[in-house]
Amino acid sequence: MKEVFLSTRAQRSFHALYLVQAAPDGLLLGHKKGGKFHVEDILPTSPGFFHSPDELQALYKLYNETITGFFSYQNKKKFLKNILTPACFGKLFLHIQEGGYKQPFYTAYIIEYEKDFFLLPLSPATGQKRGSYG
Repeated sequence: MKEVFLSTRAQRSFHALYLVQAAPDGLLLGHKKGGKFHVEDILPTSPGFFHSPDELQALYKLYNETITGFFSYQNKKKFLKNILTPACFGKLFLHIQEGGYKQPFYTAYIIEYEKDFFLLPLSPATGQKRGSYG
């Protein structure tokens, strides 16, 4: 089963964006090892992640293999057309929503394909305990 691990740095960045009420879309930077996605950092972007497939390819080239996926605080129906594509197949998607205690709540998906592209739910994102950033 595929899992997601959020580093302390990534958790802190998501929490900061949540606290200042910034709700960008963005890229997840890290690596995939075995059945786990390790998100080490994030890169906020403009809404919709990227403006064209060429822009996405330029980002892939710039960050080599470290783009493991995408995140958004927005209603996921607004941007799915941008990430449900061949260039994003197998990548991670984190949908971030309001949680309790002024903490974000993460829902993890992998971008899959079976006749059409879709989001396959994964186990919840894990890492250090909420509010504990060492």
